[in-house]
Amino acid sequence: MTTQADRGVRRARTACGALALLGAAALLALPRPWGVDGGPGFFAYGRPLSATVPIALWWATALNTTLCLLLMATAGRWASAAEPTPPAPRARARGFALLLLAASLLALGLRWPLAGTSLWPDEAWTVQNTVAGITRPARRDPTRMRVRVATWQEAFFAYERPTNHVLYSVAARASNEAWRRTAGREPPAFSERAVRLPALLAAVLAVPLLGLLLRDWGFPRAGIAAAFLLATHPWHIAAGAEARGYSFVLLFALAACLALGRALALGAWRWWLLYAAALVGLVWSHLFAVFLAAALGAAGLIAAHVGGAGPQRVRRAWVAHVLAGMLLLQVMAPNLAQMAGWQEHFVGRSATQLSPAALGHLWSFAALGMEARLSGDPPERPDGAYPSLAGRAVGRPWLYPLVVGLLPLLALWGGLRAGPCSTPWPSARSDWRAFWNDCPGPGRARGSWAWRRGWRPESAPIRLWWPRRPHCSSPGPSWRVARRSAWPTSGAARTR
Repeated sequence: MTTQADRGVRRARTACGALALLGAAALLALPRPWGVDGGPGFFAYGRPLSATVPIALWWATALNTTLCLLLMATAGRWASAAEPTPPAPRARARGFALLLLAASLLALGLRWPLAGTSLWPDEAWTVQNTVAGITRPARRDPTRMRVRVATWQEAFFAYERPTNHVLYSVAARASNEAWRRTAGREPPAFSERAVRLPALLAAVLAVPLLGLLLRDWGFPRAGIAAAFLLATHPWHIAAGAEARGYSFVLLFALAACLALGRALALGAWRWWLLYAAALVGLVWSHLFAVFLAAALGAAGLIAAHVGGAGPQRVRRAWVAHVLAGMLLLQVMAPNLAQMAGWQEHFVGRSATQLSPAALGHLWSFAALGMEARLSGDPPERPDGAYPSLAGRAVGRPWLYPLVVGLLPLLALWGGLRAGPCSTPWPSARSDWRAFWNDCPGPGRARGSWAWRRGWRPESAPIRLWWPRRPHCSSPGPSWRVARRSAWPTSGAARTR
């Protein structure tokens, strides 16, 4: 074990050192920020893209080179080999792979006819500014056509507003370039199907990935049902046939959940690195998905700390998030530097206020995939143009109680059923008491803040929060069926 641990530390230090040397070489090759017009500041409004890209990349490379040196210096603490955990047996369903394949083919068949339709304004903006370009009459002489061809730099870094879904734009440009060269067309020619092909493929890949995720959680039959539901869901069909990055967001979110669960269970570096890459792809696809990435990161760190993963896996979890942040900063630094100009597009515009009506609107979207109401819509969108809960409830007095009352209760019931296991409740309380007694810090002291306010091992809030114990007899996901030896063995748990 010692030789294997030393080998892992040497590999990590070699990789970090090589990346630091590569970063130092890039710092010498890139223009210095103080020598570029509009520099040296990272954020700047009104600066041309040709100046923003080298300035932002220089600062991002400098920061990442420093972080690589710090990781190399601390590799002995996070890169040594962790105790391997054998994968737990997964729950099986008959014909699982064939049914997922059928759901994927169904998803492809439902989305392919829509991929050749015309573009709507946001899609047209993407094609004109990042994917292909545009041919239109010149302003001074309308009889003469003016050709503007989009560049790869614009596909990667055009971000004067967040309309550019960067990762999708890069993939769509590569797909359109392949079509254009095959068809022998000159730029800025484009094909609707070629432009939408990356979004279509991402939507189809998300269908089996959802099934695999639920199988890892211990629900293979639910995974098959969810795959078919996603394949036929109208919102996902629309996103999968749209020249935007929304299908990329769902794909990388599912990939991050799958990789995180396996990383917590097995502790192997490949799953932590895949998890970090999925987080980068998630935010790179749509910047506002950073909130989802932050939620996944917080859940992963909490699970690593309280789930009995061991100190080495906890360190690996932290390093994986640091690596994800470093890679995201490197690829998106020029995009982030242009956020200072967003005030021109967003400041002064009305924002949706958080209210019971707004929460009901969001719940309607989440539960049904349709709006709760149509009030405040633009005048060019007539009533009834899109389905809404308010429109469907006309003549159906039972619909509102069903959506607002019964569906939340079903969601809560499903969440509670996913948490407890078949172990009798007194044993669960014994486990919590053992954890409470062994946990360092202010929580276990009888005179602590938590104890004075009535927080006990048997208190109701803790019972609702406490996750499935690792010794559940029912088949479950590998990240939830951990080794019992990793949990506390003192107190009541030792006597069981």
